[in-house]
Amino acid sequence: MVGIDLRLDLRHSLLALGEVDRTGGLLEEARALAEALGDRPRLSRILIGSSNYFRLSGDPNRAIESGRRALDIAESLEDIWLKISARYELAMAWAILGDYRKAADAQRTIAAETIEDDRRLMRGGPGITSVHSRTWLASNLATLGEFREAIAWAEEALGIAEGAGNDFSLMHACLAVGAVHARQGRPEMAIPSLERSVRIAESGGLGLIMPTIAAALGSAYVLAGRFSEAVTLLETGT
Repeated sequence: MVGIDLRLDLRHSLLALGEVDRTGGLLEEARALAEALGDRPRLSRILIGSSNYFRLSGDPNRAIESGRRALDIAESLEDIWLKISARYELAMAWAILGDYRKAADAQRTIAAETIEDDRRLMRGGPGITSVHSRTWLASNLATLGEFREAIAWAEEALGIAEGAGNDFSLMHACLAVGAVHARQGRPEMAIPSLERSVRIAESGGLGLIMPTIAAALGSAYVLAGRFSEAVTLLETGT
């Protein structure tokens, strides 16, 4: 069991540093150990991690397969937090496949189950579940053009993240607020949040999300007529 937990803890650290490729092997090793021990709670956690890995590696169909297997185990164990985490990964994979309504509905359910003062880390990564369910709900709603609800969820995520002291989640919350405003064509409101997200990422060595932040901030700079800054940002990715 210690061997499994050490691999899962190392995976979280690698994710925060943007080293996704290295996590796949750790998850496979952990899965083999959990299956040999018959440890179903840890196996569900590992499958949630595998769903996350496959999604980040560009294979959403395998992410859904792992997420569904994790959810089946979680439901048989009646473990609410394993169920929430598995559903979260399924929602993320559905969004990648373009089913934003299904993803938004799933994230709205998760957000309702994760109250504001709950600061437990996600089973599939270093972020706070109550923050990230809201940031991705905001993103999906913005994609669907439902901006009023999107910004409300994004701002709620920001408030939770600011109170939690978790830089990874705060970075994502700032990105969500800025990205929703940018989609609405409000660069003057988007840019401060997106620049804050960049600062947090750079100071914490959180490189995985930087291309996404750079793309959102670059677009906001273009909307604001700050073309040279947009070009520099998009060329360097920072």
